Amino acid sequence: LNSILRMLREEGPARQIADELKGDPALNARLLRYINNAAFSLAQPISQLDQAILIMGHQRLYQWMSLLLFSCRGLSPLDMTLLETALIRARTMELCGESKFNAAECEMLFLTGLFSLLDFLLRIPRIMLLKELNPPQIIIDTLLGHDTAFKPFFELTEHAEIDWPIEPDLIACQLSQSDFNRIQIEDTLWALTALAS
Repeated sequence: LNSILRMLREEGPARQIADELKGDPALNARLLRYINNAAFSLAQPISQLDQAILIMGHQRLYQWMSLLLFSCRGLSPLDMTLLETALIRARTMELCGESKFNAAECEMLFLTGLFSLLDFLLRIPRIMLLKELNPPQIIIDTLLGHDTAFKPFFELTEHAEIDWPIEPDLIACQLSQSDFNRIQIEDTLWALTALAS
């Protein structure tokens, strides 16, 4: 899985990525099932992996496969709580950044939130995990505590998990309290739906 993530990050050829996917029949089947679901509204069912990769695109497939990192081992009740928190955190960051960042940057905000708890789930030090996954540099820098454009959004979501977000966090992200309340409702419903599917 990590090998495929690296290839996607480097925007490798669809055929090469498809060949790598063939080594894992279960992952192969999951991808084809995902691409053929109603959300994609495809005129014809897709049966070729390279076609699925081209339709999804490298970035969307990277995001989808990153979620699989959370399900690559047996999940305990604590793991499920971590997964739910990671999904809510990821979606919160993505939605909070929509007015400031473009779509590709919002996807990276999502991955920042997602990866922020992956080290706890996999019981691997964060710095080692980031070195292995090699996500975009802004994700690495944000998760290592450096000042980045994503840092205010990461701090906002972390603080909101402990208590109500403080005013400076909202100002830094150019959000009102009502905006953030709406986002929290949306992202919680989204995460619960994602976990149920």
